[in-house]
Amino acid sequence: MGCPIKVCTIGIDPTVIMTESFTQNDGSTAYKVTGLSVVIIKYVCEKLNLTYIFLPPSVNIELDTYAKTLTELEECLSEVLTGFIPLIPMIV
Repeated sequence: MGCPIKVCTIGIDPTVIMTESFTQNDGSTAYKVTGLSVVIIKYVCEKLNLTYIFLPPSVNIELDTYAKTLTELEECLSEVLTGFIPLIPMIV
């Protein structure tokens, strides 16, 4: 039914590539993102009839960025996290 799902992306080329950002009519900023991990999310959303909304992508791979992104996921600011995510104890 086209329910929206917020997707948070983190990583560098080729996993996450921001192609464009633009301002919508309501004043909010929308992002067009592609990359290996993003294509999978787009495909799944298409098959499940979901509308994906990309949050501002994080394109660096520093520890602070991972902590911020995981906090957004934990606080339900996003529903899905994709990209280059190493599973090391300090981050998880």
